[in-house]
Amino acid sequence: SDGHFSCRREMSMGMGFTKLDENILQSSVMNEDGNTFKVWIAFLAACKQDGIAPVSALFIAKCCNLTIEETEKCIEKLSSPDKYSRSTNDNGRRLERIDGGYKLINYLKYRDFSYSTNYEAVRKRKYRKQTKSKR
Repeated sequence: SDGHFSCRREMSMGMGFTKLDENILQSSVMNEDGNTFKVWIAFLAACKQDGIAPVSALFIAKCCNLTIEETEKCIEKLSSPDKYSRSTNDNGRRLERIDGGYKLINYLKYRDFSYSTNYEAVRKRKYRKQTKSKR
């Protein structure tokens, strides 16, 4: 090994699953530059169920194939107020640096939101919930 960690290996070691809803297309994050959007998606992918991405800026830089300087610039944008955001929580900020990683500010709001009332989707969610509770 050349001393660098593998983003793929690190991501496979216990990272969670994040819903990506079509409403992201209406989000002001779509107006950000490509690097910032890529960094945002990497944070979503790295996020645990509690809304915390237990990663460093170096990890995100490696995953996104960006320099640390480029990544820090993107993190600064995502951590700053967004006057065009549809969310008023924290003035539209998306990220907050915390001990051990980053908090995705509205993660729990969107994770708990039921995006589909389609009969089949509701039936499958109910089945998965019942199956999970039997374990």
